[in-house]
Amino acid sequence: MTDKICNAMRRQNSKLAMVCCLGIWLISSCNTQDGILGIPNENRLPDTYMVADTIIRSGDDRFTSTIQVHWWGTDPDGWVMGYEMRLAGAGDTTWTFTTSKDSIILLNIPAGSDTFDAVFEIRAIDNTGAIDPSPARLQYPVRNSLPTVAFIYPPNGSNPLAGAFPTNSFPVLHFAWQGSDPDGAASIERYELCLNDTTQTSQWLSLPPNYTECLLQAETPSGSTSACLVYPGDRSTPLSDRLPGLTLSDSNRLFIRVIDRSGAKSNWMESRSVYVRTLSHNILLVNAFTPSAIANQNVDTVATRMAAQLALAGINQYHELRIFERSGNAFTQLSANNTTQSRIFDLFDHIIWLGGGGYDFDQNAALAQYTLGRFLDGGGNLLMSLTSSAGSPVTGTIYELFPFDSLQSAPDGFGFLLTDTATLSPLTPNYPVLGYDRFNPAVRPMKLRSGTTGIYKANIWLRNFSTLALTPYAGSSTVMALRYNPINQSRFAFTTLELHSLNRNGNLSVMLSQLLRNEFGIP
Repeated sequence: MTDKICNAMRRQNSKLAMVCCLGIWLISSCNTQDGILGIPNENRLPDTYMVADTIIRSGDDRFTSTIQVHWWGTDPDGWVMGYEMRLAGAGDTTWTFTTSKDSIILLNIPAGSDTFDAVFEIRAIDNTGAIDPSPARLQYPVRNSLPTVAFIYPPNGSNPLAGAFPTNSFPVLHFAWQGSDPDGAASIERYELCLNDTTQTSQWLSLPPNYTECLLQAETPSGSTSACLVYPGDRSTPLSDRLPGLTLSDSNRLFIRVIDRSGAKSNWMESRSVYVRTLSHNILLVNAFTPSAIANQNVDTVATRMAAQLALAGINQYHELRIFERSGNAFTQLSANNTTQSRIFDLFDHIIWLGGGGYDFDQNAALAQYTLGRFLDGGGNLLMSLTSSAGSPVTGTIYELFPFDSLQSAPDGFGFLLTDTATLSPLTPNYPVLGYDRFNPAVRPMKLRSGTTGIYKANIWLRNFSTLALTPYAGSSTVMALRYNPINQSRFAFTTLELHSLNRNGNLSVMLSQLLRNEFGIP
């Protein structure tokens, strides 16, 4: 029994030894000095697939020209390292490499056609650089999507610095719009604009797609009709082409449509109506008051009082701009932005600006700072009256344009006071003594800039907040001043008191005549 077991083990070991020898022989017989011998398998090419093999649609049952495509690839003896794609049906013979497996593709429809059969091809590339010789191919029947356009207006609100869309304007207008195309913004080719009449093709103006706003300024603002200078975007120089068709002393609308690269056109969109005023005088009265229960702060009262005084001074012909007038919560005469408002002011040679106090002082000062620089640089003459108060800023960037450096503050524990019997004494010859007709518990004298001449000082009181005792103010009390710029010959006169309240002595017109006619040169 033991011998049988031993003989079986010897036979098993002998077989194992033969297998080991055979393995060693095979390995050694395949080795040479240069390495492993043999014929390697040939690289197998990758395959590429898309979500559908073919799509057949006709008529209106087509894709829009922006589509999303999905694909994948396989490689039997390696891996897919990326893909190359092209739009063969659009004449594109260049392959574009990507590692993505999907893409949103804009299928460009040839100009003049609203349908097109686009062929998209995608081919896989394996880790050895081998390319699928038979790309996945899909034909997309494409229908162009119509573009759209809409006007954009400044929001209604309480801050005039945000601008407005006026219903009544001098002949400088601003329009903004937004075009869109379901096929992508790059599909927009141009915008076409016209004034009032879309049937006159000779009056259309084209703008490139990168412009989505324009400023229109009448070339002959004193006529009955006018072509417009066109300032697209933020350009400071107009286009060589004009936009005809503006009617003055009448309502106007701008029409706009968008055209895409296939030639498809949106419907004409019509802007809100705006009445455009003919420019017939070179003097502008900016009435910055609003309706108020307080008589001397009411816009109509201010207009009536100033009209009477200007007439006595021999000035009867001027335009009035009620810049803060509203209908509901919407400004009716304020321009769309500071640039447009600035160009309106630049239409005139002389401006008289009348504004109130409190928060209105800050609003007026800021708006003037942003919109009157062009007017003054061009040699314009400005008389501005704003009612300062204890809350008015002492100094700041809003005063950079003004004849004064800062407003003065009363000493601690005191406030400035001007009574209804106060007088304004002239600081320069030929100006009469003026009388103030109301109490002003927070009048603010000015600290003048170099080159500015004081015109009037006021007999201001100091009021002790604790005892309410009054003592005369001994400091500088200039409340009206004039700055002359010899470079551009502009003149800027400013007072911190309401101009229409300076007639207690009945001679405000004398002061206006001296300032406006003799200093400003108004005939």
